[in-house]
Amino acid sequence: MDRIAIPYEPRIIVYYCGSNDVNAGEQANAIAGRFAEFAMRVHRDLPQTRVFFVSINRAPQKRDRWHIVDAANRLVREFCETDERLGFIDVNPALFDREGNPRAELYQSDLLHFKPTAYVEFAAIIRPVIERAWKH
Repeated sequence: MDRIAIPYEPRIIVYYCGSNDVNAGEQANAIAGRFAEFAMRVHRDLPQTRVFFVSINRAPQKRDRWHIVDAANRLVREFCETDERLGFIDVNPALFDREGNPRAELYQSDLLHFKPTAYVEFAAIIRPVIERAWKH
């Protein structure tokens, strides 16, 4: 933060973190708490900066921890609703088919890491949100 985020004085920060924390056994409140701490620190030093949290994904590899993923995402979303400078971007809808099954074609063989096509899907969700924020 002190070497990159603050010195560059960005207008918008897109924040993705938490997936490795879930795999490391962290609890949802700890993951969400770290984002809250990050956002508060950004706003202390850069009060006009918008911070968007990109949801932790429900990768098939962590199916047994989806409850942690969902809880962390819910806590972060609720926190984002408390401040107009914050936003929550849910990319999980792109990762599932109409029947609610994970789209395995978006994942590498480990069912955790993504193939390039997944990033195209994410960009289609994230880009419009950031473009709207950039205009304001």
